Amino acid sequence: MSKTQIDGNRIADQAIEARHLKAGLGIPETQLKLNFPTHNHENKSVLDIIINTSPTLVKQMDLKDIMLAILQISDARQEGLTLKDTLALKANESDLSTVVSEIKDARGNRASLSEAISSVLSSVDTKISEHAGAISHKQLDEIYAEVVNARGDHLNLNDRLDSMQASINNSSSSTGTGGNVNLQALTPWNALITLTEGETSVTVPNPYEVGGNSLQVFDGPILLVPGSDKDYVEASNTSITLNYNPEAGSILRLVGSNSGSLFQWVYRIKSEEGQTAINLQASYKTNNDELMVYEDGLLLQSTLDYVETHENQITMNYPLLENSIITICKRRF
Repeated sequence: MSKTQIDGNRIADQAIEARHLKAGLGIPETQLKLNFPTHNHENKSVLDIIINTSPTLVKQMDLKDIMLAILQISDARQEGLTLKDTLALKANESDLSTVVSEIKDARGNRASLSEAISSVLSSVDTKISEHAGAISHKQLDEIYAEVVNARGDHLNLNDRLDSMQASINNSSSSTGTGGNVNLQALTPWNALITLTEGETSVTVPNPYEVGGNSLQVFDGPILLVPGSDKDYVEASNTSITLNYNPEAGSILRLVGSNSGSLFQWVYRIKSEEGQTAINLQASYKTNNDELMVYEDGLLLQSTLDYVETHENQITMNYPLLENSIITICKRRF
């Protein structure tokens, strides 16, 4: 076999290898081996030699090897592009294929990814709305239940408060200082009076017993304390005099009785700094809803604000400030 035939076979083999590269580009460059019997290029890739070796080394290759390398590069690349561009395009095609696959998975059976996202967001909004609505209804139900329990068998909460403050039960017992008295059947009444600015003389619409614990006066939610050095004076059985100048539009609420004391007894003290135990001069039955306790006119809640320790004492759940006025009323039942 002549040298020309050997070279021809080698060129044919290398051309086949180049076409493999062009067809799939899955064969690494290092697998495209060219055997150069001269110039020390055995087992090197033609692409590696042409692209990565020095110009001096390329010059040492004979013309036939250079032409073969050019043939391989030309066969491997796409028309109008360099081999590097072709490889990049193939890589991009692979990346795009992956992206397309991911988009198809994400959109599911929707017409577009945008539609799928909109559907998910709509579902989330619906869940949030349903959850918020459930919470709101639950809270309203709880509030309604509390109101129903608080008013008992009365028409509304105001009637319930009136009943608590002016009980219609018959009873007996003691005055605010501990003396025993006989109480008549209670006939309570209620009145609301709107004041003008600076109005201090107030006409009471129904008669009451002066000094007999038969009248309560509220300015808003605050129970006022009778006395010349307190909030008002019981001037007569049909009037009171305020010891302060009210604002225009202030509303006084009067709870009274023209047939005796509203309570079995009323006890008031001025607290000492840090005081918690309050000893009473009269007795009551513990845990029987018999007491109404006020601190500076604000109605306190049993258990939450104070504990009914025993029949002659209550204990505050917090230390009192100095000179707070504590009013304790025992209901007439």
